[in-house]
Amino acid sequence: MPPAGIFTALCIKRTNNLADIRGDVNHSCTMQDRTINNALLALAKQGGAQGRIADGLLVMRGVKWSGVYHQDPLVRGKTRALIARELECAPKSSGQLTDALQAQAPGIGRRSAYNRVYQALLRLEQAGKVCRDGPDGDWHLSEFR
Repeated sequence: MPPAGIFTALCIKRTNNLADIRGDVNHSCTMQDRTINNALLALAKQGGAQGRIADGLLVMRGVKWSGVYHQDPLVRGKTRALIARELECAPKSSGQLTDALQAQAPGIGRRSAYNRVYQALLRLEQAGKVCRDGPDGDWHLSEFR
């Protein structure tokens, strides 16, 4: 159980009445519940002591979340690099590339993995680095890379 001072300090009210920043804050409007919930969710996903406090506040506010977050999130360009590495071996379908992405990042869902692969393939295709054999064909690296 955290000390009462920390818990009290983290309780978020529905106003943004910050006396320290009077000139920069619009005191006449209130924060939306969604904004508060998103801030608490972000804090909860960070984990640690503050994450546990945020979890408690989310429960008090009646917000349900899975409690699951990525320990090793995919960083920018990682999907494209994975696709290029996979296609160096042999041409592959979108489904096979999705399987490879899920093997690399097991916490990601099938639909999310497929969407990431598809968007990365479209960007690579526009850049001329990959091409497809017909509308239902496999993807392969372009010879004009």
